[in-house]
Amino acid sequence: MLIVSYRTHEHWETRIYDKNRLPDSILRIYQLTNAPIREDSLNKSSHTAASLARWKAQKMIEDIDIPAIKAHSEKLVRAAGGETLDWLPYIERNSPRPQSDLIARALILNALVNIAYGAPIPVIKKWITDNGLTAYLSKKERLLLEKRNEDLTDQEQTDLYWSMEALWALIWAGGLTSDLPIDTPVSKTMASLLPNLQKNENGASFSAKMHLRSYTQLYSMLDLYYRANWSTNNARLHGGPSGKISGDIVMERRKALEWLMDSESDWDNTNANT
Repeated sequence: MLIVSYRTHEHWETRIYDKNRLPDSILRIYQLTNAPIREDSLNKSSHTAASLARWKAQKMIEDIDIPAIKAHSEKLVRAAGGETLDWLPYIERNSPRPQSDLIARALILNALVNIAYGAPIPVIKKWITDNGLTAYLSKKERLLLEKRNEDLTDQEQTDLYWSMEALWALIWAGGLTSDLPIDTPVSKTMASLLPNLQKNENGASFSAKMHLRSYTQLYSMLDLYYRANWSTNNARLHGGPSGKISGDIVMERRKALEWLMDSESDWDNTNANT
């Protein structure tokens, strides 16, 4: 098998073909537009959706201007009063999750946030089950849903509350809000974008509105929060400036973006190194 990636006047297109049956249409594109055609062999045994997704993401990394993204992120961090580190390494995330994972995780977080505001755990567990989301729960979330509200620890309550920031990042990733500034908390409009569990609304309408942003947009936002996270950690550990940037907000949003950009990551143990 052969993966062929070719650039049109707008973007890269990627297809899988039998290497002995390359369509005339591909050859015509090359002849008419002089577009470069890149070829990479793909062993049949590894021909899976996951391997193709990783391959396409790697090609996307090659096509984005990482130094320019870094410079823009640093500019935004400094504008918010934070500090930057010039030699902080570039990030490389080449296995983003599909839109279905994004939607499921957002719906789960929305359900769990309701527990922080007093919703009965059995009601939330039933809603998650009824909406076909049980398979998407993390190990810690499964254990939490077996508890009674009064048995939740203070840390669990705190984690549930702050997870709304991770949810807001996922809502941005799904295109339901236009920006995700590092110095601005969750919008008051967030609840209106999500299913109302008090009314037992299902996740269908929300799911239909969510459309995963482009790889470049996701990578750029993750880079911004990665560098903002360094700034807040530096302020906490060494007394550097953090300006209007909240470490708690940045940490939760970065967790969501890191998870989204790494299909092999674990929600309970998402990478947050700087």
